[in-house]
Amino acid sequence: MSIDPALLLAQPAFAGLEPHEAEAIAGVMSARHFEPGQTVIAAGSAPSLLHIAIGGYAVGPDGQRWPGMFDAAAVLLGQPSQGCVAGEEGLNTLTLARPYLFTLTREFPSLLRRLPVLARP
Repeated sequence: MSIDPALLLAQPAFAGLEPHEAEAIAGVMSARHFEPGQTVIAAGSAPSLLHIAIGGYAVGPDGQRWPGMFDAAAVLLGQPSQGCVAGEEGLNTLTLARPYLFTLTREFPSLLRRLPVLARP
């Protein structure tokens, strides 16, 4: 399934992208759905996907809601995650695989500045 670049541009971290950047990024993203309580990222694992919530929310082990784009640092740096599950409404995300994330940040350096790499939930 192809991701509409407009959906990506509607997300705060991607709102200022140029249309060709949004098309390139959306072209390698996929959509995922998680049922309420379903594991999104396993605790202790190094996530291989960057998740951007487009519906619902994720919850960390402390019960706190995670931000719309979460665990970017763990994805970029290969760090273990605290883990999270889909909230009570479930969760819909756009996902970007780690190898594509590296390629795209080299092609579009502005993307790296948009990622909350230092902010972890």
